[in-house]
Amino acid sequence: MLLLLTLQTVSATTVMGNSKEWQDLYLSAMYAHTNGYDFVFIESLGDADIQSQLLEKDEPIIIIESSKKPVIKNYESFLSVGGFTNLTVITAEDYRDLQLKLFGDADSYFILDPTFGMEAVAAAPLILKRSAAPLFLDAQSKEDVKARASDDSFVIGHFPLRIVAGIPGERLAGYPTDNALDLALLATRETKSSWGVIARADRFDPASLAGKKPIFLIVDDTSAVAEKVKESGITRFEVIGADMADIAKSIEAESGKDLHLLLKYGQTITNLPGLEGKILTVRQVSVPYPTVGLELKEAVFYPETSSLVVTFRNPGTLETKFFSNLELGELVFSDEHIHTALPGETVAIPYHVAESAETVTLTTRFGLEQPLNRVLRKKDSPTLSVPVSTGQATNTSIEVGRVTYDGAKGELRIALSGQGVVDAELLVSDD
Repeated sequence: MLLLLTLQTVSATTVMGNSKEWQDLYLSAMYAHTNGYDFVFIESLGDADIQSQLLEKDEPIIIIESSKKPVIKNYESFLSVGGFTNLTVITAEDYRDLQLKLFGDADSYFILDPTFGMEAVAAAPLILKRSAAPLFLDAQSKEDVKARASDDSFVIGHFPLRIVAGIPGERLAGYPTDNALDLALLATRETKSSWGVIARADRFDPASLAGKKPIFLIVDDTSAVAEKVKESGITRFEVIGADMADIAKSIEAESGKDLHLLLKYGQTITNLPGLEGKILTVRQVSVPYPTVGLELKEAVFYPETSSLVVTFRNPGTLETKFFSNLELGELVFSDEHIHTALPGETVAIPYHVAESAETVTLTTRFGLEQPLNRVLRKKDSPTLSVPVSTGQATNTSIEVGRVTYDGAKGELRIALSGQGVVDAELLVSDD
């Protein structure tokens, strides 16, 4: 079944989100839904013009605008020139500033990780059901969050200990994909909704946050979502986005349930001169989402040091653990321990071997934690064979690359690369 929403100009308080940051738009949408207001966000100048035409000139409008990353600077002037007369403006430097302005005096809080969007989205029905408020926790917001947290707080996210230490409340400390599905099941029990929502984890429909319907988010594993959908007992689902139709049918098949799927794919305008009958796609906010990945870059044999160096790269957005079994000619050997690659990091693993071969065959398992349930492979083969090149050893040295500071996590990151294939010792001092 398809669902095409109808848009008509109405007179009600509307919150308009004017920011390029998904956290700002999420907080603004939750503020609107908490207070029973409508919510829209703008994506461009042309979009802002269309959205303004859907509002009444005397309608109360609350503009929530980023002072650093607005879509349109000083959107209040844009609307004033267009004849709108009942405007209120809330500006904030970032989501840390905004959440205190919108929710600083709430009675209870859901404390969320600002890295990815899926946990915040999945938590929305529970936040509204419990009459709570969202707060994003990172190194810069920790003290403000800590001052407001209580035993009634719900802390959601795989936070580093230095960030979450001292924050009271119930904890859900798994990885984002697991947390999001656990939150959907919890929302099923608490909201008693007969409807659920199935959507992608890389974007969210602000309107779906308002309905107190459990939200089941899909990254790439439909079987995990199907299992939770079956466990929920819900059989009617709103599916967000035309590109989700086939995925939703796959979830239905894997769940073994007869699901009633309502596809929300667009919005049509009915009473605006010049735009009557125009169909707009469902407006969604893009968010970062967790990905687990591992790539094999190369295998190089260095005869001077009798070393085979196999280089991997993590193209994903989560820290990845991996372990390899290798076959080099007649020689079979394995890693001595599990290795770790940070997001975007390249890791070279040296192995002491006397002779090389044309190819090396690897069985590499990887994942977020043990058991490592993913396999680096080509097509249906459980192994990966790559040619072995021959390199020339050089004197060992360390090169310092880019230095960055992650304010959200409170981490100073220094990119180091080793020039050479023998072990080098690095002494780091905090002086």
